[in-house]
Amino acid sequence: MADVTNASRPSVVVGVDGSEHSRRALEWAAGEARLRGAVLRIVPALPVGLTRSGGPDPHVDAAARGLADLAALARRLDRRPVAVTSDIVNGLPVKVLTEESRHCALLVLGSRGHGGFANLVLGSTAVEVTARTACPVVVVPPGADVRNRSGAVVVGVDDSTGSESALEFAFARAEQRRAHLVAVQVWNPPKQFSGHSAADIERVRRDSEELLANTVARWQIRFPDVIVETRSIEGHVVAELAAASVGGEVVVVGRRGRSVVAGAFLGSVGQGLLRHAVVPVVIAR
Repeated sequence: MADVTNASRPSVVVGVDGSEHSRRALEWAAGEARLRGAVLRIVPALPVGLTRSGGPDPHVDAAARGLADLAALARRLDRRPVAVTSDIVNGLPVKVLTEESRHCALLVLGSRGHGGFANLVLGSTAVEVTARTACPVVVVPPGADVRNRSGAVVVGVDDSTGSESALEFAFARAEQRRAHLVAVQVWNPPKQFSGHSAADIERVRRDSEELLANTVARWQIRFPDVIVETRSIEGHVVAELAAASVGGEVVVVGRRGRSVVAGAFLGSVGQGLLRHAVVPVVIAR
Protein backbone atom coordinates (compact mmCIF):
# COMPACT_ATOMS: atom_id res chain seq x y z
CA MET A 1 0.00 0.00 0.00
CA ALA A 2 3.02 2.26 0.28
CA ASP A 3 5.87 3.60 -1.77
CA VAL A 4 7.92 1.13 -3.71
CA THR A 5 11.52 1.48 -2.53
CA ASN A 6 14.81 -0.12 -3.43
CA ALA A 7 14.84 -3.44 -1.55
CA SER A 8 18.63 -3.46 -1.53
CA ARG A 9 18.74 -0.38 0.73
CA PRO A 10 19.03 -0.94 4.50
CA SER A 11 15.90 -0.33 6.49
CA VAL A 12 14.92 0.95 9.91
CA VAL A 13 11.72 -0.74 11.08
CA VAL A 14 9.42 0.90 13.60
CA GLY A 15 6.56 -0.96 15.24
CA VAL A 16 3.50 1.22 15.83
CA ASP A 17 0.27 0.65 17.75
CA GLY A 18 -1.47 4.03 17.49
CA SER A 19 -0.29 5.27 20.89
CA GLU A 20 1.48 8.57 21.48
CA HIS A 21 4.53 6.56 22.60
CA SER A 22 4.72 4.77 19.27
CA ARG A 23 4.46 8.12 17.46
CA ARG A 24 7.52 9.31 19.39
CA ALA A 25 9.29 6.12 18.35
CA LEU A 26 8.23 6.86 14.76
CA GLU A 27 9.77 10.33 14.93
CA TRP A 28 13.06 8.98 16.29
CA ALA A 29 13.10 6.19 13.68
CA ALA A 30 12.46 8.67 10.86
CA GLY A 31 15.46 10.75 11.95
CA GLU A 32 17.60 7.63 12.22
CA ALA A 33 16.61 6.49 8.74
CA ARG A 34 17.61 9.88 7.32
CA LEU A 35 21.01 9.78 8.99
CA ARG A 36 21.64 6.24 7.76
CA GLY A 37 20.32 6.85 4.26
CA ALA A 38 17.94 3.99 4.97
CA VAL A 39 14.34 3.23 4.18
CA LEU A 40 11.89 3.75 7.05
CA ARG A 41 9.50 0.82 7.29
CA ILE A 42 6.38 1.29 9.41
CA VAL A 43 4.82 -1.91 10.68
CA PRO A 44 1.61 -2.13 12.70
CA ALA A 45 0.64 -5.67 13.65
CA LEU A 46 -3.07 -6.43 13.56
CA PRO A 47 -4.44 -9.01 15.99
CA VAL A 48 -4.79 -12.47 14.51
CA GLY A 49 -8.08 -12.80 12.66
CA LEU A 50 -8.32 -9.29 11.22
CA THR A 51 -7.18 -10.18 7.73
CA ARG A 52 -9.36 -9.15 4.82
CA SER A 53 -11.22 -12.23 3.58
CA GLY A 54 -12.89 -11.04 0.41
CA GLY A 55 -15.19 -8.16 1.27
CA PRO A 56 -14.60 -4.85 3.03
CA ASP A 57 -13.46 -5.06 6.62
CA PRO A 58 -13.85 -1.90 8.73
CA HIS A 59 -10.99 -2.88 11.06
CA VAL A 60 -8.52 -3.40 8.23
CA ASP A 61 -9.74 -0.28 6.41
CA ALA A 62 -9.30 1.83 9.56
CA ALA A 63 -5.82 0.40 10.09
CA ALA A 64 -4.91 1.16 6.48
CA ARG A 65 -6.03 4.78 6.85
CA GLY A 66 -4.12 5.15 10.08
CA LEU A 67 -1.00 3.68 8.53
CA ALA A 68 -1.24 6.01 5.53
CA ASP A 69 -1.48 8.96 7.95
CA LEU A 70 1.63 7.76 9.81
CA ALA A 71 3.58 7.34 6.58
CA ALA A 72 2.65 10.90 5.56
CA LEU A 73 3.69 12.16 9.00
CA ALA A 74 7.05 10.42 8.75
CA ARG A 75 7.74 12.10 5.40
CA ARG A 76 7.00 15.52 6.89
CA LEU A 77 9.13 15.22 10.04
CA ASP A 78 11.93 17.78 10.24
CA ARG A 79 10.98 18.90 6.70
CA ARG A 80 13.53 16.54 5.23
CA PRO A 81 12.67 13.71 2.85
CA VAL A 82 12.77 10.11 3.97
CA ALA A 83 11.83 7.06 1.93
CA VAL A 84 8.92 5.27 3.61
CA THR A 85 7.40 1.86 3.10
CA SER A 86 4.58 0.38 5.14
CA ASP A 87 2.41 -2.70 5.29
CA ILE A 88 -0.43 -4.05 7.35
CA VAL A 89 0.92 -7.36 8.63
CA ASN A 90 -1.44 -9.84 10.23
CA GLY A 91 -0.25 -11.58 13.37
CA LEU A 92 0.73 -11.18 16.97
CA PRO A 93 3.02 -8.16 17.47
CA VAL A 94 5.91 -10.16 18.93
CA LYS A 95 5.90 -12.64 16.06
CA VAL A 96 5.55 -9.98 13.37
CA LEU A 97 8.28 -7.71 14.73
CA THR A 98 10.64 -10.62 15.39
CA GLU A 99 10.28 -11.66 11.75
CA GLU A 100 10.81 -8.07 10.60
CA SER A 101 14.07 -7.96 12.58
CA ARG A 102 15.56 -10.61 10.30
CA HIS A 103 15.54 -8.19 7.37
CA CYS A 104 16.42 -4.78 8.83
CA ALA A 105 19.37 -2.91 10.31
CA LEU A 106 17.50 -1.61 13.36
CA LEU A 107 14.14 -2.19 15.03
CA VAL A 108 12.56 0.70 16.96
CA LEU A 109 9.80 0.46 19.56
CA GLY A 110 8.13 2.79 22.04
CA SER A 111 7.58 1.98 25.69
CA ARG A 112 4.37 2.73 27.53
CA GLY A 113 3.57 4.50 30.78
CA HIS A 114 0.68 5.85 32.83
CA GLY A 115 2.00 8.76 34.83
CA GLY A 116 5.15 9.93 36.60
CA PHE A 117 8.65 8.56 36.72
CA ALA A 118 8.01 5.96 39.43
CA ASN A 119 4.86 4.61 37.81
CA LEU A 120 6.09 3.98 34.28
CA VAL A 121 5.08 0.56 32.99
CA LEU A 122 7.21 -1.09 30.34
CA GLY A 123 5.23 -2.52 27.44
CA SER A 124 5.22 -6.30 27.44
CA THR A 125 5.74 -6.33 23.67
CA ALA A 126 9.00 -4.40 24.04
CA VAL A 127 10.31 -6.90 26.60
CA GLU A 128 9.47 -9.94 24.48
CA VAL A 129 10.78 -8.49 21.23
CA THR A 130 14.11 -7.41 22.71
CA ALA A 131 14.67 -10.99 23.86
CA ARG A 132 14.10 -12.54 20.43
CA THR A 133 15.20 -10.21 17.66
CA ALA A 134 17.96 -10.78 15.12
CA CYS A 135 19.08 -7.12 15.02
CA PRO A 136 19.71 -4.31 17.51
CA VAL A 137 16.56 -2.94 19.14
CA VAL A 138 15.96 0.66 20.21
CA VAL A 139 13.32 1.37 22.84
CA VAL A 140 12.27 5.03 22.98
CA PRO A 141 11.03 6.04 26.45
CA PRO A 142 8.23 8.59 26.89
CA GLY A 143 10.49 11.40 28.10
CA ALA A 144 13.20 11.08 25.46
CA ASP A 145 14.17 14.05 23.31
CA VAL A 146 13.65 12.31 19.98
CA ARG A 147 15.34 15.13 18.06
CA ASN A 148 18.60 15.06 20.04
CA ARG A 149 21.29 13.73 17.69
CA SER A 150 24.26 15.62 19.12
CA GLY A 151 24.76 14.14 22.59
CA ALA A 152 27.25 11.54 23.72
CA VAL A 153 26.86 7.83 23.05
CA VAL A 154 26.78 6.12 26.46
CA VAL A 155 27.61 2.41 26.73
CA GLY A 156 27.43 0.00 29.65
CA VAL A 157 30.56 -2.16 30.00
CA ASP A 158 31.26 -5.44 31.77
CA ASP A 159 33.27 -8.58 31.02
CA SER A 160 30.63 -10.40 28.96
CA THR A 161 30.18 -11.16 25.27
CA GLY A 162 27.03 -9.05 25.36
CA SER A 163 29.13 -6.09 26.42
CA GLU A 164 31.39 -6.59 23.40
CA SER A 165 28.37 -6.29 21.10
CA ALA A 166 27.34 -3.12 22.89
CA LEU A 167 30.84 -1.64 22.55
CA GLU A 168 31.00 -2.44 18.85
CA PHE A 169 27.66 -0.72 18.24
CA ALA A 170 28.55 2.26 20.44
CA PHE A 171 32.00 2.86 18.93
CA ALA A 172 30.67 2.57 15.38
CA ARG A 173 27.85 4.99 16.16
CA ALA A 174 30.16 7.48 17.85
CA GLU A 175 32.54 7.36 14.90
CA GLN A 176 29.75 7.81 12.37
CA ARG A 177 28.22 10.73 14.29
CA ARG A 178 31.59 12.20 15.37
CA ALA A 179 30.23 11.96 18.89
CA HIS A 180 31.85 11.67 22.28
CA LEU A 181 31.59 8.17 23.82
CA VAL A 182 31.10 7.57 27.55
CA ALA A 183 31.96 4.03 28.69
CA VAL A 184 30.43 3.21 32.10
CA GLN A 185 31.25 0.24 34.30
CA VAL A 186 29.21 -0.11 37.48
CA TRP A 187 30.64 -2.24 40.28
CA ASN A 188 29.87 -3.32 43.83
CA PRO A 189 31.99 -5.20 46.39
CA PRO A 190 31.31 -8.95 46.12
CA LYS A 191 28.81 -10.37 48.59
CA GLN A 192 31.53 -12.32 50.36
CA PHE A 193 32.93 -8.96 51.44
CA SER A 194 30.13 -8.46 53.96
CA GLY A 195 32.80 -7.56 56.47
CA HIS A 196 34.98 -5.93 53.86
CA SER A 197 37.83 -3.63 54.67
CA ALA A 198 38.80 -0.45 52.90
CA ALA A 199 41.61 -2.43 51.24
CA ASP A 200 39.10 -4.96 49.88
CA ILE A 201 36.96 -2.23 48.33
CA GLU A 202 40.00 -0.49 46.91
CA ARG A 203 41.10 -3.75 45.25
CA VAL A 204 37.68 -4.21 43.63
CA ARG A 205 37.73 -0.60 42.44
CA ARG A 206 41.20 -0.99 40.89
CA ASP A 207 40.21 -4.25 39.19
CA SER A 208 37.12 -2.58 37.73
CA GLU A 209 39.09 0.40 36.46
CA GLU A 210 41.73 -1.87 34.92
CA LEU A 211 39.12 -4.02 33.19
CA LEU A 212 37.36 -0.94 31.82
CA ALA A 213 40.59 0.66 30.60
CA ASN A 214 41.78 -2.54 28.90
CA THR A 215 38.40 -3.18 27.29
CA VAL A 216 38.12 0.34 25.89
CA ALA A 217 41.75 0.28 24.70
CA ARG A 218 41.04 -2.77 22.52
CA TRP A 219 38.19 -0.98 20.77
CA GLN A 220 40.11 2.27 20.39
CA ILE A 221 42.63 0.42 18.22
CA ARG A 222 39.78 -0.20 15.78
CA PHE A 223 38.19 3.25 16.23
CA PRO A 224 41.14 5.58 16.91
CA ASP A 225 39.25 8.80 16.15
CA VAL A 226 36.58 8.29 18.80
CA ILE A 227 37.07 10.38 21.94
CA VAL A 228 36.25 8.24 24.98
CA GLU A 229 35.51 9.10 28.59
CA THR A 230 35.60 6.15 31.02
CA ARG A 231 33.69 6.00 34.29
CA SER A 232 34.11 3.21 36.83
CA ILE A 233 31.38 3.77 39.40
CA GLU A 234 30.32 2.02 42.59
CA GLY A 235 26.54 1.96 42.75
CA HIS A 236 23.34 0.55 41.27
CA VAL A 237 23.60 -0.19 37.57
CA VAL A 238 20.16 1.18 36.62
CA ALA A 239 20.62 4.44 38.49
CA GLU A 240 24.19 5.00 37.29
CA LEU A 241 23.55 4.21 33.61
CA ALA A 242 20.39 6.31 33.61
CA ALA A 243 22.27 9.21 35.23
CA ALA A 244 25.21 8.90 32.84
CA SER A 245 22.88 9.02 29.84
CA VAL A 246 21.22 12.34 30.76
CA GLY A 247 21.95 14.74 27.92
CA GLY A 248 23.23 11.91 25.74
CA GLU A 249 21.91 10.69 22.43
CA VAL A 250 21.47 7.00 23.29
CA VAL A 251 22.53 4.53 25.96
CA VAL A 252 23.75 1.15 24.64
CA VAL A 253 23.76 -2.15 26.51
CA GLY A 254 24.33 -5.78 25.62
CA ARG A 255 21.59 -8.34 25.61
CA ARG A 256 23.23 -11.20 27.48
CA GLY A 257 26.18 -11.76 29.73
CA ARG A 258 27.41 -12.81 33.12
CA SER A 259 27.48 -9.58 35.06
CA VAL A 260 25.14 -6.83 36.14
CA VAL A 261 24.82 -4.94 32.86
CA ALA A 262 24.29 -7.72 30.35
CA GLY A 263 23.37 -10.75 32.44
CA ALA A 264 20.35 -9.14 34.04
CA PHE A 265 19.33 -6.96 31.13
CA LEU A 266 16.06 -8.69 30.43
CA GLY A 267 15.46 -9.12 34.15
CA SER A 268 14.83 -6.46 36.75
CA VAL A 269 17.94 -4.42 35.89
CA GLY A 270 17.13 -4.18 32.21
CA GLN A 271 13.48 -3.41 32.73
CA GLY A 272 14.48 -0.78 35.26
CA LEU A 273 16.74 0.92 32.73
CA LEU A 274 14.04 0.85 30.06
CA ARG A 275 11.66 2.45 32.55
CA HIS A 276 13.98 5.12 33.88
CA ALA A 277 16.30 6.12 31.04
CA VAL A 278 15.57 9.53 29.53
CA VAL A 279 17.22 8.72 26.18
CA PRO A 280 16.57 5.90 23.71
CA VAL A 281 17.96 2.57 24.95
CA VAL A 282 19.79 0.42 22.40
CA ILE A 283 19.91 -3.33 23.08
CA ALA A 284 22.82 -4.47 20.93
CA ARG A 285 23.12 -7.94 19.51
